[in-house]
Amino acid sequence: MSDTNATSIGFIGLGNMGEPMALNLCKAGYNVFVYKRNNEKKM
Repeated sequence: MSDTNATSIGFIGLGNMGEPMALNLCKAGYNVFVYKRNNEKKM
């Protein structure tokens, strides 16, 4: 993808797999929006 800054991605739930995936997308330059259902768990 040539223009990653124009793309936004949403994640619902950041479990054992979702958190590293969202972080990698952020590092790659994507705008990432997340929703975490339970605030007591580590993000």
